[in-house]
Amino acid sequence: MSVNTMPSTPLAGRITDPILLEVLSRYTKTSPETVDDLLAACIENDLPKFRARFDDWASSGYDVHELADVMREAVCRNNVEIVSMLLSHGQSPEASYATDAVRHRAKDVLAVFLQNGWDINGCPAQGRPPVLGLAVHDEDMATWLLDRGADPNQQSLIDLTPTSVAVKEAPLSTIKLFFDRGADVNKGQLLHHAVERDSGEAGVVAFLLEKGAAINAKMYENHPVSFGLYCMMGIGTPLHFAAQAGKYGLVQYLLEKGADPTIKDALDKTAMDWARFSGHADVMGLLKIAMDKDGATAEARDV
Repeated sequence: MSVNTMPSTPLAGRITDPILLEVLSRYTKTSPETVDDLLAACIENDLPKFRARFDDWASSGYDVHELADVMREAVCRNNVEIVSMLLSHGQSPEASYATDAVRHRAKDVLAVFLQNGWDINGCPAQGRPPVLGLAVHDEDMATWLLDRGADPNQQSLIDLTPTSVAVKEAPLSTIKLFFDRGADVNKGQLLHHAVERDSGEAGVVAFLLEKGAAINAKMYENHPVSFGLYCMMGIGTPLHFAAQAGKYGLVQYLLEKGADPTIKDALDKTAMDWARFSGHADVMGLLKIAMDKDGATAEARDV
């Protein structure tokens, strides 16, 4: 077991408003002083002191959920003993605690959560993917989660998966890891998210196209819930996204790979319309050439 060190302020020290303290005292039975004592013992990694104070608290029959701050502190410090004590008295391995554990690389705590029924593919909130999506910057943690059943294709309420986060934020090596573990190029609107990267878009877009990503698919066109939520934002094809962002090189690459500049988005706008709206004259020039070429091709077919 490893124990991380980090500063923490006791509950009573954080809450100074006397009115708020009075309100808390009405709805909680555990005193702020007790929480402070338990937090201090957790921070000091003084297990005998924590156990003595905890056993005294537990004998009163109070609600273990009143020790949420203690649980979170123990999770972030990867303190399996304290986490196990709290779980044994009714605390649950909630998604928020698992999120903290992933962010602090608390693998021992995550293992205990799995033993206590935590769903590794559960979404912490509507519109957010499972915790694998938090590990895209940490390939070791991502591998650990994948080895224990994390699904790179698990959707939240909308069509957003851990792989969606990976293609937008992670290095290509992590993206390839996800695909080695079963990532599906047709789930999670991957090409659209890849276009939104801050850097390295070309390599990721090329990789996804090699995997069979549909270059002219409109975002969420096959996911009604997502489309209903976001259609008023004018969601379109990856070319729409690249043109709006003024990514000249990416627009050029997408056109070379077969992106159709005449497709209209949910607001009936083309990629040219978004390039004009965003003030990207160079991108407009590229798109005009492509549209003129498509027009000439269409006329030739009609002859």
